[in-house]
Amino acid sequence: MRRILVTAGAVAAVLTLVFLGFQFSGAASSADGQSARISNVGFRHWWNGGNGRWKHLQPTATSSTTSSSVPTTTTTTPPPAKTNPVVPPPAAPEPPSPGGYGVPAGTVLKDSGSFTVDQDGAVIDALNVHGTVTVVAQNVTIKRSRFTGSGEYWAVRTTGKGSVRIEDSTFSGNFSDAAISYHNWSATRIDVYGMSNDGAKLGNNVSLTDSWIHDFKPESGAHGDGVQLVEDVGNVVIKRNKIDIGQLTGVNAAIFLSPDIGAENPSAGPVTVDGNTLGGGGYTFYSVNGRDGASMQRVSVINNTFVKDALFGPVYTSEFVAKTVSGNVYQDGSAVAFPH
Repeated sequence: MRRILVTAGAVAAVLTLVFLGFQFSGAASSADGQSARISNVGFRHWWNGGNGRWKHLQPTATSSTTSSSVPTTTTTTPPPAKTNPVVPPPAAPEPPSPGGYGVPAGTVLKDSGSFTVDQDGAVIDALNVHGTVTVVAQNVTIKRSRFTGSGEYWAVRTTGKGSVRIEDSTFSGNFSDAAISYHNWSATRIDVYGMSNDGAKLGNNVSLTDSWIHDFKPESGAHGDGVQLVEDVGNVVIKRNKIDIGQLTGVNAAIFLSPDIGAENPSAGPVTVDGNTLGGGGYTFYSVNGRDGASMQRVSVINNTFVKDALFGPVYTSEFVAKTVSGNVYQDGSAVAFPH
């Protein structure tokens, strides 16, 4: 009987050991799952096999190991396209002008449109102007600049008490009135060519010296003159210039003097035309009285050289008016006949 009890006790002990083995296996498995679940809320657990206890660690800011059921979309922004800066080409220097007229060779010009000069004593230098410079201030200087017409009335004009000196500048293209106009201007060493109408309007207190006006391209219906006086103005000097506007249809005269404004302003002068080389036009030189009694007074035409290239002759003889005429010759040295 005692053997049976011992045997029964032994079997019970064995079963107890087996049962405890299963418990430990389940606890370990449960510990793994519990560790994963707890880690989801920021805790970590691990089994300390040495003393058979779960060891709790402090909460940590860990991310969930459980995948979210909501799909996420990742947008990739492409880097900005690489662009190279646009660098404008350097301005081309001005080419040489024959005889030293116009913008000096090598001058670098800055582009400009129309503007008004209203500061006395202002200096405008090295511009490439597509438009009109209106001068309302006094004692303005424009130098080393190019003016190109595309239908404007003028390249440079004075108004009111405005006055300007123009030096070493070039004028070309289509100006519907003239490149330069009107009172109180002087110009020296300028190059004026390709005009569609007149080269310059002569007003009061005007001086044109040592300049070149040439090769006009008159528009339809034009009567282009190199320089033109049509009002009762005076104190005009035209000296040491080369003015030859060519023979194209629409050119009229290198120099045209006629105060064609009526008897309310009956006279114009003094006007001095001295030491120029003149050519082209129907007649190269006009100096005539205006209508309704307007007349030219104190006109001097002296020491000029005429080119034999006018369509009809060097001087328009009908109603010619001049106070002083002397020393005018052709290029071969022969005298030019003026009416008396």
